[in-house]
Amino acid sequence: MTKLIYHRDWAKYYDEVNHRCFGAYYDELTRQTLQLISKLGAGLQIIDFGAGTGRIALPLAALGHRVTAVEPSEAMLAQLASKDISTAITQCHASMQSYDGVEGFDLALAVFTVLGYITKEEDLVASFCNVARVLKPSGRFLIDIPQEVLFSSHLVQRQGLERNITFVSKGANHYLYREKTRLELGAEVITYQEELPMRYWTPDEIKAALQKAGLVLEKDYSSKFAMAGASYWLCRKV
Repeated sequence: MTKLIYHRDWAKYYDEVNHRCFGAYYDELTRQTLQLISKLGAGLQIIDFGAGTGRIALPLAALGHRVTAVEPSEAMLAQLASKDISTAITQCHASMQSYDGVEGFDLALAVFTVLGYITKEEDLVASFCNVARVLKPSGRFLIDIPQEVLFSSHLVQRQGLERNITFVSKGANHYLYREKTRLELGAEVITYQEELPMRYWTPDEIKAALQKAGLVLEKDYSSKFAMAGASYWLCRKV
């Protein structure tokens, strides 16, 4: 998997667009995720794959965890850096597969639809193998697996935002994601478009890839995240 240029044109507006689209829903999902992680221990060494603009990395660092944020979009990582004014987070421009930094993590994360950006089975297995490599022998891996219903077209029109998202099926659970957005910020009007491939992975496909990487499902927390539209699995290194 190569480093991505996705979100380059709209990374600056990513947080605002998602706030207007999902608002309290995203806040609650983040709260529940942080609550789950807090049960795993304090002062953890955590690596957050697909960290984006820091929605989970920043509050984790504020809670005293030592966080490494790995993000394949340089533009998204730049937004995270602009918010991390205390430089509490170690930042790395890489994908889950290509990360080659330090090891010895207590916990790895790939949450908030990160897996949907991986479209090839060999890349999925290689990504999970890299996760296993960087974890401690007792390390854990928290993932969410987006349900197929999330790969559905929808239009959002609210609060000075018009966001038209289309998923075009390419067969075999592959999709082409297309977005056209118009955002009003005071007197300024921002428009952008984006197109990228995505994939829906079945739970069985994820489980098989985890097994190849030496990772197993420890506990299924999906019932606690019923509003997420995704399965939540806590895996461990074997």
